[in-house]
Amino acid sequence: MRNTRSPGNDGVVGEMIKYGGEPVVREMHQICRAAFKEGRTPEEWKKCIITVLHKKGSTLECSNYRTIALMSHLGEILMSVLTERLRAQTEEHLADEH
Repeated sequence: MRNTRSPGNDGVVGEMIKYGGEPVVREMHQICRAAFKEGRTPEEWKKCIITVLHKKGSTLECSNYRTIALMSHLGEILMSVLTERLRAQTEEHLADEH
């Protein structure tokens, strides 16, 4: 995680997670395990604030804008874990097909 990123709708900034040490890792692990077991994630992790920013040029042209999504950093961590688990599973099957 890069420093100085905006917090998501839950108010948690990346530095809190990054420098929180063992207690934060332990809590995140428990929350993620509960999410896997129950098949549900906290509602705050599912919400995303999408903002449109003007890049350059005329403000009348849509192509001169870009969007950013403010998401929960905790939700991003869970998504990364899921992505890596799925990647490991699919690569195993793809190797057999090739």
